[in-house]
Amino acid sequence: MRRPMLVLLLLTASTAALAQFPLPRRPRIEIPIEIPGLDKILKQEPPLTTSIDDAKTEAPFLDDFDPQVLYPMAQLPVTPDAAYVMVAPGVYELDARSYCLNAGASSPGESDGALYAPVKGPWAGIIRNILRNSMFNGDIPQEDIQSLLWAILARTKISDLSPELQRVAARLLTTEEIFKINGGALGLISEELREKAFGHLPPLVRRSLEAEAELRELFTQGSPSFEELERVAVVRAVAPEQEGGREVPRGRWSYHPDGYFIRYFPHGYSRTVTQLYVPEPFDIQADENGRITSVQDQRGNRIELAYDDTVDALTVAGDGNLRAYAFGSIRFIAPDPQQPGQTRQAEWTGRGWTFVGTPSGRGRPEQEHERFADVTERYQLAAEQHRQLMALAQEIQRLHSDAMTGDALQAMLRDITDLGECAVALKAALGEDLPDEQSWALRHVNLLKRAWATGVCSLAEGGGEGGEAEQVRQEDPKPVRLAALGRLTGIGRQSVSEVSHGRLAFGGGGGWGVGPSPRKPRPLPKFDPSSGEGVGKKTKQPSGQSGKPFGDTAQAARKTRRALRVFRRGKMAADIAFNPVGAGTSMIGFAIPRKMAGYIVDWNVSTWSTATAALGGEDPPRSDYAVLARPEPIDFVPLEPGPDLPAARAQALNAMMAAACDLTSKLRAGMISMDRYGGAMEADDMGSADKQAEAVVKFKRAAGAAMIVVADRLDAVVRELRGEGFVDISVTAESLRRYQERIRTQGFSPEEIEAAHATGLTDEEIEAVRQERIAADPQEVAGSLFAAEAEVAPALRELGAIWMSLPPPAYMPVLEEAP
Repeated sequence: MRRPMLVLLLLTASTAALAQFPLPRRPRIEIPIEIPGLDKILKQEPPLTTSIDDAKTEAPFLDDFDPQVLYPMAQLPVTPDAAYVMVAPGVYELDARSYCLNAGASSPGESDGALYAPVKGPWAGIIRNILRNSMFNGDIPQEDIQSLLWAILARTKISDLSPELQRVAARLLTTEEIFKINGGALGLISEELREKAFGHLPPLVRRSLEAEAELRELFTQGSPSFEELERVAVVRAVAPEQEGGREVPRGRWSYHPDGYFIRYFPHGYSRTVTQLYVPEPFDIQADENGRITSVQDQRGNRIELAYDDTVDALTVAGDGNLRAYAFGSIRFIAPDPQQPGQTRQAEWTGRGWTFVGTPSGRGRPEQEHERFADVTERYQLAAEQHRQLMALAQEIQRLHSDAMTGDALQAMLRDITDLGECAVALKAALGEDLPDEQSWALRHVNLLKRAWATGVCSLAEGGGEGGEAEQVRQEDPKPVRLAALGRLTGIGRQSVSEVSHGRLAFGGGGGWGVGPSPRKPRPLPKFDPSSGEGVGKKTKQPSGQSGKPFGDTAQAARKTRRALRVFRRGKMAADIAFNPVGAGTSMIGFAIPRKMAGYIVDWNVSTWSTATAALGGEDPPRSDYAVLARPEPIDFVPLEPGPDLPAARAQALNAMMAAACDLTSKLRAGMISMDRYGGAMEADDMGSADKQAEAVVKFKRAAGAAMIVVADRLDAVVRELRGEGFVDISVTAESLRRYQERIRTQGFSPEEIEAAHATGLTDEEIEAVRQERIAADPQEVAGSLFAAEAEVAPALRELGAIWMSLPPPAYMPVLEEAP
């Protein structure tokens, strides 16, 4: 009986695939009835059960929503459980590591799409913890983490793994998790038994189970290379299409249960670009007929619509709640990126029309005429989009116990439908062939797409009779069309908004809402990449998401480290720029308020980078987390022109000094905010943590702008020196050794220490500066000042541009007043 029992154990493993791939009708497999415990064995669940069938929140309506402004998620503050903090509405992008979670499937191609699906299954928590912990263990190679995941999903004992993988498991798993994995392990199965056990299974199921069995054998019988494991786990050839499979277009958005939209761009199984759209506030106006007349966001993008009432509204037989109205004029207004403070506009008259109301799908539009072209086709499209919206709303209600219900839900669904119809109408009215000066208008329609997405997100916020929409009706008994859109609440702390007849206005600064009283503040949204899988066709690999930025492929963290590394290499040479005459020997006697500023900037930038990566760097979290930091101005003694210092050089050096001190003050404020953020997280004060996270991003943006100024002024210093006839300035290793010996034996002079205190450095920081300078290799630091500057300035610009691309926090009015 041993051989049949082994066959049954194999069939037990097949439940992983059975849960994900419904089996077609096939001949019943005959199993000896005398084997005990058969029902229990066959009902075992695989470690993970997530499949494409769990992706229930896709939004086809947003397929053409392709935003151009993307905030770098990797530069945001991170919570202790590896979630990014979204400090403002908008679209964020993360280019990060991802992992294969189903051996035997094909690797996603560059044209494959993926949808959000929750991580499910008995070991979902274990897998998510590995993905989370990998973010804070960046020194563990991605290949080792993937190997551990394959071992776990193939139900291999941790004790059977190589010593290297056992050490990885010890860092990423708890003792209890390792015990659970060992308890669910399966034994080895010969190739002969494998063939008998899997012979009657569908091809996809069989391939998955065979891959898991082969992986177990590799892990148990030796120390396989990653290439050997990947050869078994990942199918490189294009897998055959499965009949009835679900098509997923690349870039399709899904609603995420945490209140935003998400989409995935897989690049193979090991790298995924993730984008989030975090809802935002809008000002929406409508006329007495409920027709949208304007939509505006907080950045000044606006759409204004007028209607041609000389054209009778088109009715739809059998659909009494629906009307079609002709546009009189369409006007788009947007800030001009080429002229700050100015706007650009485009206007069209006498073209286009839109539906207002909710299509049932059972109507029969009247005969088309020239003012309502394609009405039959547009009606069918409207009905299909409404069907998709209703399915998504139903799923949101299932996900959120306090989701909107009753009249408030119906009113909101009508309003979201009108926004969607208006977006379709404008795209049809504009066409594709616009003159070059109006080409931006095709992207401007995204304003309505964003408002639509925000409305969908707000369905999860509760409502119903007695809710805010009903409160609006009671306060203004006139029929207020689009009143439910007051629920387009987005994120953030609440401030009072106003609703009047035919008009919604969302409060700025501290969030938004409806009614005369602000609601309870809400926490900033967090994105935990491990919370979902990117799932696509059943023949493709589902991918587990990590928050760890991917390798060396254009990631912001890599650029930051490179810039700081370059800056540190040139730090001592940059100091000497303030007194280049006799640079090789004059370093010791230089006046510290002017000489040390370059080093202070470098030291703070380095510390800031560390703090960004580790919630406050090496410093302990601060307990004063209820206080917001402000940049403290740093004074310095300007250089005076003299016989050895031409006026032009003094001016250039003073300008650089001022920029360096300004950068230092912003970096220190940001560093303090990061430490206070860590203190608030440690104290579990989420309100203060959100405020400090906003402050971190605020000062990071300000420091980015200051870095670019420093780079420009450093260039100006070098230009001035070249103009004076300096071919180059060299710092000799011998002069640096003498300098090191002086500060090693005598320390900094009283004047130097006084100047360092004036710039905000503590005694501990001053000592850290001294030790680092003593430890510097003179051969590495010595060299050409001009060559160092040629690396430093571009690196600062690169880092500054990255930080400036962060979103302006929408909820920090107090910081707007900071110097």
